[in-house]
Amino acid sequence: MPTNAPSTYPRPHRDARWRRPRPLAMVIATLVALVASALAGPPTAALALPSDHPASYISSPFPGGRLSVGTPASINGGAWNGEAGGIVGVEISLDGGATWSATNLHGESWSYSFVPAEPGKILIVTRASTVDVTEVPISAVAVVVEPDDEFDAHACPCALWFNTTDFAMTADPDQQAVELGVRFNTSTAGFVTGVRFAKPVENTGSHVGRLWGLDGVLLAEVAFTDETAEGWQEATFDQPVAVAANSAYVASYYTPTGNYFSTENYFSGRDFYSPPLRTARLYVPGGQPDITAGVYHYGADGGFPDQTWHDSNYWVSPVFTAS
Repeated sequence: MPTNAPSTYPRPHRDARWRRPRPLAMVIATLVALVASALAGPPTAALALPSDHPASYISSPFPGGRLSVGTPASINGGAWNGEAGGIVGVEISLDGGATWSATNLHGESWSYSFVPAEPGKILIVTRASTVDVTEVPISAVAVVVEPDDEFDAHACPCALWFNTTDFAMTADPDQQAVELGVRFNTSTAGFVTGVRFAKPVENTGSHVGRLWGLDGVLLAEVAFTDETAEGWQEATFDQPVAVAANSAYVASYYTPTGNYFSTENYFSGRDFYSPPLRTARLYVPGGQPDITAGVYHYGADGGFPDQTWHDSNYWVSPVFTAS
């Protein structure tokens, strides 16, 4: 992130709801927006479908989602063929298109259930077919399968999960004092007990963790102690802070020396989910939608982080518990 004023470049609005407007041009426009919001990254090819070309999409799991070995998982989505209709089947691949299996098709919706057998990254691809034409897939959704003894979607205390397989933590040479944070929400009511952040060895000095309401009201803060020279740090509030389900908050930390971890374009078109927590980039309950999850604020002693730069991730997370 540069040291000047924050970016104000425009971001397109994305609507996750699917409608079937007419004429065909509107169908294609909606499809483009849908694919852009669902992918873990930008589309790998331009989308221009003739009226007789079937197409499909994955509605869940979301890009960056986490599954667990031995736990049944469900993949869901939809398929269409413009006004021509006539979808006769949808196939799914869990290895980027190397092998395919049939899904359960219900009109223009489909589902597929399986039990992950081993940990690792799976690349989900789908293709829809009519009697005469089979879709050529142009997009995939990456999901991580965790070992059953290391991850439980509802085992808390827990923190946000960030994808370090496809994204690297980069040390920013910016040396200004700054507050760095992440917008998040939770699907269940509970308590935020503290803040975590990752730091490079250059990020020295005394750090302060904070929890904010989306309106900028400071809810709690704590000084970090017994830090290691680098890596993830964690501090616990004196008292847990009750948070409501489906409400947005900001977890942040203040560094007086800068030199923080920053990864640009990390939240471009995506959120990251580790139930019951998720980042709040595409959906901010009660607030303006489609604002990046990574936020910052320059100044001595920090302050409410409400500025953004290139959808950056600053590697900050709340610590949450449901009890």
